[in-house]
Amino acid sequence: MKIFKRANLPEQINYNGKIYEVNIELSALYSIGRTNKLPHDAIKVEVLSRKLKSKTDIYNRPYKPSIFIFTSIDSEK
Repeated sequence: MKIFKRANLPEQINYNGKIYEVNIELSALYSIGRTNKLPHDAIKVEVLSRKLKSKTDIYNRPYKPSIFIFTSIDSEK
């Protein structure tokens, strides 16, 4: 699984000649800890706004990025 770090959420990612789109269902299950099993060709994208970089929340902890799972368009069909 490839991990990308971004400042905004892209609609699609081109990687190794394939086009990947966000899979909302897998992203939701992964973020709440319901699944750790992801497709072999999945891409994990961590999104943290540039404004939040090196900032802390009210509990003095650094902000964590939002995680989205992208899957190949061909594998969804």
